Amino acid sequence: MNHASTTGTNAECGRALVGLLASVTVLLSSAPVTAQVAGYDAFKVEVFTQAGPVPPVSPDGYFFAARIFAGSVFDRASAGVQLPNATSYALNPAPADASVYQFASGLYANQVALSAAFPAGTYTYTLEHPDLPNTPQTGVLDLPAADLYAGSVPFFSNYSAMQGLNSAQAFNFSWNPFVPNGAAGSVSETFLRLSATGGGASWDFNVSGENYVLAGATLVAATTYTATLYFSTRSYLAGAGFDDGNGPGATSLLGFDRATSVSFTTAVPEPSAWALLLMGLVFCGLAAQRRRAAAA
Repeated sequence: MNHASTTGTNAECGRALVGLLASVTVLLSSAPVTAQVAGYDAFKVEVFTQAGPVPPVSPDGYFFAARIFAGSVFDRASAGVQLPNATSYALNPAPADASVYQFASGLYANQVALSAAFPAGTYTYTLEHPDLPNTPQTGVLDLPAADLYAGSVPFFSNYSAMQGLNSAQAFNFSWNPFVPNGAAGSVSETFLRLSATGGGASWDFNVSGENYVLAGATLVAATTYTATLYFSTRSYLAGAGFDDGNGPGATSLLGFDRATSVSFTTAVPEPSAWALLLMGLVFCGLAAQRRRAAAA
């Protein structure tokens, strides 16, 4: 196993990689029912942090990710991806879903360094297990020489309003327009991920346009969250690989993502709000007591 040197921390890679799982439903829905492997993908991701109301200028770094969606959990399966330069990486079961085998690099300082470690050319994916028909199964994916990132860097246009938002009320997350890359055969998709900082609840939304209204009471008061916005350029190819004996059936996905994250903390309820809540509880208690007395 070869490991390239990286800069920065892997926390940002992990945060962005988890958000990529929003595409699982899209991949699986397009796969034939005869395929044991539903899909496989490769992503290059440019990571930004927005720390104020203005758009981020410089990326925090870049990373590469690859996955196989097996469709079933195969105990002790062997999965991996081989690069054009013969470097190989193991794909390990994802903590959240053991049927997904994944690899994510560390964070690279710039696009040149990432492309040197993960060059253009043919990437070969392999999944091997005795219970898998026609094992080992393989699929290939061609990474182009040109990077196909969106023409705009995502940023939240209402950053200031996000700070101290009232979690009890609906909130409209808004952002800048997605400028498509324009690559032939590609589609532009926007994803919004909300997650509690330090673990806990999370939500993924495949959105259109330049805003998303989150229902009130989805978030919890006085809690810190991370909102990550993805501008993704994607190319899908049905029947690209993984022959189960009936011909290739898995869908491949090549993605170039720009991901911007914002940290925000929901407001602490006003003392008056706590008082109203307490009064409501007292009223409910008195009403219940009266009903019991009347029944006696």
